[in-house]
Amino acid sequence: MFEQNDLCLGAIQKIGDKINGLRQRESFTHNLAVTFSGNALAQIIGVAFTPFIARIYGPQAYGVFALFMAVVSSLSPLSTLQFPSGYVAAPNRDEFFRIVKITLYVLVTGSAIFFGVVFFWGQSLTSYFQVSELNPLLFWMPVYFLFMGLDHILLGWNICEKEFRRGAVAKLMSVILSKSSAIVLGLYSGANASGLMLSNLIVYPTESFVKLSKRIVSGLGGITKQSSWKELHQTFLNFKGYAFFVTPGLFVTNLSNQLPVYCFSIVFHESVVGFYALANSVVNMPLSVIVNSSTTVFLQKAAETMRTSTDDLKKLVLSLYQRLFWIGFTGLVVLAFISKWIFGLVFGDEWIQAGGIASLLCIGVIFSVPGNPLNVLYRLMGYEKTNFAINLIFLFVKVLGIGIGLYINSVEVSVIGFSVATLLQSVVLLYVTFSILNIPRGKLLRDLIITVALFVLIVALRF
Repeated sequence: MFEQNDLCLGAIQKIGDKINGLRQRESFTHNLAVTFSGNALAQIIGVAFTPFIARIYGPQAYGVFALFMAVVSSLSPLSTLQFPSGYVAAPNRDEFFRIVKITLYVLVTGSAIFFGVVFFWGQSLTSYFQVSELNPLLFWMPVYFLFMGLDHILLGWNICEKEFRRGAVAKLMSVILSKSSAIVLGLYSGANASGLMLSNLIVYPTESFVKLSKRIVSGLGGITKQSSWKELHQTFLNFKGYAFFVTPGLFVTNLSNQLPVYCFSIVFHESVVGFYALANSVVNMPLSVIVNSSTTVFLQKAAETMRTSTDDLKKLVLSLYQRLFWIGFTGLVVLAFISKWIFGLVFGDEWIQAGGIASLLCIGVIFSVPGNPLNVLYRLMGYEKTNFAINLIFLFVKVLGIGIGLYINSVEVSVIGFSVATLLQSVVLLYVTFSILNIPRGKLLRDLIITVALFVLIVALRF
């Protein structure tokens, strides 16, 4: 009897602690709840708009837009050399303002070089890679590059200032403007890739404007503060790991994530790229809610915790992994079994093939849900080289997985190969993270066995 009472009291205490955490401003629980709710609402609105946009534009326009975004997304890490990810690690305000200044120099220089490359060699490059459908959109690439870099700088600054509420509002506003613009442009200006490209461009300046909080505006003067060449050089050396290891690692990761788009654009028709793009977009909608919300808050909290207690960091990592894995697992498994029916019902019969692709993608990204937020630990703990080496190895593994399908002219086999490689990459990264922190890996291996068994079942049903 007494044991039951103790259990009840313990459960009540845990619930009370969670409620208090939500109420306490700037606590990890409160910040996570704010960013998660903002991102979740933004994604719900995005999901509500997507069926209309898909029916207006069709697979071919989606395919060209996906290729455009694949190129821009792959190059985007170069816009800031990932210095904003290290803003939270700046030991003082003077160092912080110097690294922001260096980031702005990098962004302006990189944007100018990108524009020059497009101006002089853009059409030659599209002809060489047999993607001439990008020619009308080429000069928008440097514009995207610039706006994405500015948004990344302000995101890093927001994390330092713990302005998570403002980031959530920014996401919400940008989604509403972007999706509504896509519908208007599609209906009145022709349903082509340009409409999707221009409407998506709105996201970055909108989010950047909203992220300009009073604290950030009041701190802008710190960027103009005079700094000697010696001080800037020393600051760059202090953060060089982000430029030399984090940036190449993220570049390789983005490139490997976009491999199906590049390969399908060369081998198959644009419509196949469109099927993959919509499938990948739908699968990543719930994924991005969890990952984006968790990453921004976890980065700030992990940086704080590392300075105080390694044991607390272990508890934080294991707790976040368990929560995110089961959230992602439940949602993605359900979507994997019903995606083909959902796509036909919601987007129309021409998108049913995209539903089949989505079912294969779902299982491949299950470990990405907890893996992507926890990958920031590689940066904070100085293991950027390890992260880069793993991502580089799996770039070739993904090429091999996709290449098998291309060799036998099968989109489905290519997607299966890509998904298996993605699954293994996330598991290896998590395994190494746990090893670095001396966290037992038993639960990770158990979760892998369950996921692989489900993957085999879905592939068997698919064929």
